[in-house]
Amino acid sequence: MYSFVREEIFSYPMLQWNQEKTFDAACKKVLSKKAILAYIVKKTIPEFEDYSVREIESLYIENDPEISNVRLANKNPYIHGMNTEDTDMEEGTVRFDLLFYVRLPLEEVLTKVIVNVEAQGKFSPGYPIPKRMIYYMARMISSQHGKEFVKSHYEEIKKVYSIWICMDPPSYAANTINRYGMREANVYGKPLYEKKDYDLMEGILICLSQDEEEASGSDLLDFLNTTFRKTMSAKEKRKILEEKYSIPFDQELEEEMETMDGAFSSAYKSSLERKGMKRGKMQGIEQEKRETIQALFQMNRFTLQEIATIARCPIEKILEIQEELEQ
Repeated sequence: MYSFVREEIFSYPMLQWNQEKTFDAACKKVLSKKAILAYIVKKTIPEFEDYSVREIESLYIENDPEISNVRLANKNPYIHGMNTEDTDMEEGTVRFDLLFYVRLPLEEVLTKVIVNVEAQGKFSPGYPIPKRMIYYMARMISSQHGKEFVKSHYEEIKKVYSIWICMDPPSYAANTINRYGMREANVYGKPLYEKKDYDLMEGILICLSQDEEEASGSDLLDFLNTTFRKTMSAKEKRKILEEKYSIPFDQELEEEMETMDGAFSSAYKSSLERKGMKRGKMQGIEQEKRETIQALFQMNRFTLQEIATIARCPIEKILEIQEELEQ
């Protein structure tokens, strides 16, 4: 008798999906810049604490450029140095965002560590991030067999770091850095092994903040908050990164910064437009229901309960509309 427009379930717009993919790809390219990674290495790997970003960038980071298993132009400013795809017949395929070697300084024998950097969007993707982090590190360890060591030469296993940068965490997690690793807990007697013999996996979760007024108190957080702040233009970021952190900019880095910021701005604008459309649709549905309820009252054939059932409205709402009509 009467038809009602039901609220549509909005599917995830393809436009926004493309914008987020563009933003994600630009984030990875910005992260792959050797100077950006050198600063992260300096602040996360203890052996580099007293080294300059320039030294780490030019002397210690591998520079065979590769991101997420997609090879870039063969130019030194971008890094990778390892295949970012690890495949095992039984364990499946893992694709790392960034995976590269770092040579440790002041070692008598050439020693390297393997570093994985992940740009993480969601803080709660359906599982605890540390569990995925540990899985990635386990694969980074097991995949060394036949590459870094053969047979039973486990003493040659390289330490692995997995650094996860969460771009948009909830407020309670913002501006935090947490480390997850292995240790020897001496329960009785005396410790038996040196730290280097078991300290082979270390995960680091870095949660950023989009609050421009909030001071983090951490050089690393301030650096990353500036680099990936969604409310700051690429021009503003360049000024701060060059002057405060001595990060050299070239045309490629500037373009990726602009791409990243442009993708966010478009996604934000689309989000506002969708909210406006949804609000307008809800207002239209509300008006249609009011007109239908008014028509049912004028027919003088239905009880309040029947009108509420037909209009799919609570009786309290029906009484409110009835009172408006009587006035």
